[in-house]
Amino acid sequence: MDSSSKSAEEIRELFAPYFVEMNFQKNVTLFHEGDVDGMMIFILEGSVKIFRVLPDGNSITFFILDQGNFLGFLPMIDGGPYPVSAETLDEVKALVITHKDFTKILKSDPELALPVLQYLSKLFRNAFDIIVKRSNRDALPVVASAFLELYKRESRNDITLPVSSKEYALSIGLTPESFSRKVSELVKENIIQRIDINKFKILDVDKLRAFSSPINFF
Repeated sequence: MDSSSKSAEEIRELFAPYFVEMNFQKNVTLFHEGDVDGMMIFILEGSVKIFRVLPDGNSITFFILDQGNFLGFLPMIDGGPYPVSAETLDEVKALVITHKDFTKILKSDPELALPVLQYLSKLFRNAFDIIVKRSNRDALPVVASAFLELYKRESRNDITLPVSSKEYALSIGLTPESFSRKVSELVKENIIQRIDINKFKILDVDKLRAFSSPINFF
């Protein structure tokens, strides 16, 4: 990683004097696609899905962000509308700076803008890396990596998809059909076990790790 890039934790520390802690209930929309006002949010607890509603009424999930991630600051940088919407998947505790306050902060201390731009640059580089890795024709490493990431986050063998299997498949760059087939392959290999709808048990972490590829899912 470029030594000039900033991590989410470093951005949090820089803006620590200005943050306000807030709690959000499950299924709360933090901002809608097209909004021009909003918040810079640092997630302390819980998870948030970043999605867009398509013309046919269906939605596509791009990312699922959890503890230690930032979101919501893009319109504060370029003045444009939000290109996506954000909704809490469970109860979320977060540090928040409103658009209005963020603008005031940068006017009083313009040097704070550079670390934020460096952080954005890091995210864009990661996004390009994800696109390249997801272009791999074999979807099995992608699914194995996604399950391994859920295992790490939940710190237990029983894992639950944070959204529907269709949304989750799209969020990791796969069609729902391809995702379902690869999940069935992992079940057949006795690496995972289906427990219920969107619920699985990891039976063999070492094999799951062997099937996975190092993809950063944010």
